[in-house]
Amino acid sequence: IKLINDNEFKTIVEVGVLDGYTADNIRRFCETVEKYYLIDQWKVFESDTKKRNQDIWDVKYANACKKFEDDVRFTIIRKSSIEAFELFKPNSIDLVFIDADHSYEYCKQDIYLWHSIVSVGGILCGDDYGRAGVREAVNEAYPKKFSLMKKNRVWVVRKENKT
Repeated sequence: IKLINDNEFKTIVEVGVLDGYTADNIRRFCETVEKYYLIDQWKVFESDTKKRNQDIWDVKYANACKKFEDDVRFTIIRKSSIEAFELFKPNSIDLVFIDADHSYEYCKQDIYLWHSIVSVGGILCGDDYGRAGVREAVNEAYPKKFSLMKKNRVWVVRKENKT
């Protein structure tokens, strides 16, 4: 929230939404946000440590849809990260927040995909840096070029050029 307000970011993508808690807080506390995309498959995946079944994911999806149905600034996209990525132009989003599959392979893929969508001066960030897969992917993609926030849980990178 502080990153968004301090930079007056207008366009945001959240990859990995679960129940929409993060987006709901941003909706309540960030007045500059004009467009917010919530991307999630809401489906069973192998590395889910909580082993949720599809019925649970469907309820989470329905709850997220209900939560944002009356706010035109918020768009829910029920697709994989790769499928949703195709919907965006390079250098078009102020902030991308990654909190999807925490395995090394998927986190690395999300970092490399979504980095190109972030505008120059924008931010690519993500949650759960303490998880081994996330930490390894972030360290590999941005050796010594990222900062940590929220008790070292959230990693943050400011995009400095178009590549």
